[in-house]
Amino acid sequence: MTLTYQHPTSGQIVIGASRAASRHMAVVHVPPGTAGTIPDQVATQGAGSATVNVAGYFTGDALSFALQSAVAGVSIAGSVVTISDASVLAAATVTVVASSAFGASVTQSFAREVKAPAAGGSLSVTEWPRDKFAFDSGAWRGENNANVPVRVTATSGEVIQARLVPTDGGVASAWTDVGTANGSAGQLVGTLPSRKRSSPCQLQVRLKATPATTAITSYSVTIGHIVAVWGQSEHAQWNDFLAGQPTPETISIRFVPAC
Repeated sequence: MTLTYQHPTSGQIVIGASRAASRHMAVVHVPPGTAGTIPDQVATQGAGSATVNVAGYFTGDALSFALQSAVAGVSIAGSVVTISDASVLAAATVTVVASSAFGASVTQSFAREVKAPAAGGSLSVTEWPRDKFAFDSGAWRGENNANVPVRVTATSGEVIQARLVPTDGGVASAWTDVGTANGSAGQLVGTLPSRKRSSPCQLQVRLKATPATTAITSYSVTIGHIVAVWGQSEHAQWNDFLAGQPTPETISIRFVPAC
């Protein structure tokens, strides 16, 4: 039996002695070629690396891929080219080489660029009327949740995220989308749901598109069960010994957090 390989540059290579009674098998090697064009790759600093699988842009048998020369911020693993978003990089040409086991190769090039993030819009948060501004968490209606209003002044079209930051150094709540700014001053952009909190919290907001743009209230809010007492002078008699009480009474109210 003989095997015939079609070499891309040397023609046919025949392996094995030919006999009259033997069978002849031809194995044709497909040399590397190109298919379409690798699209240019543009990343934004800090927004995540850009990747492109170049295998689909080449044809041929048993191809391997490499960069023709080193390009800043570009790496290749197998057939996947990665453009790092670590730093801003001006546009540059990246050339990928596809090679076969028989020595033939072809190339394709594309441009890569890493842009600086877009400048963020403006943002400010409306301050609370006083410190430890209270919100009822709804025990009277069998709930444990308060909707904290979020008022901001921000560039129109910006998506606003908010969270609560404990003043005692505890863990802040997760960033939550609350609405989209319309550019007006002190806009009620949405509400931030929260369960009862064990300590006062400041309200912090940020622009979703540019998370580094933040604002936070100076005053804090408290979220818990609010109790109100109505009556005619009863509350005064509790602590007024002149109202016929031999000694002032002590009133103790215990708050039991909902599960």
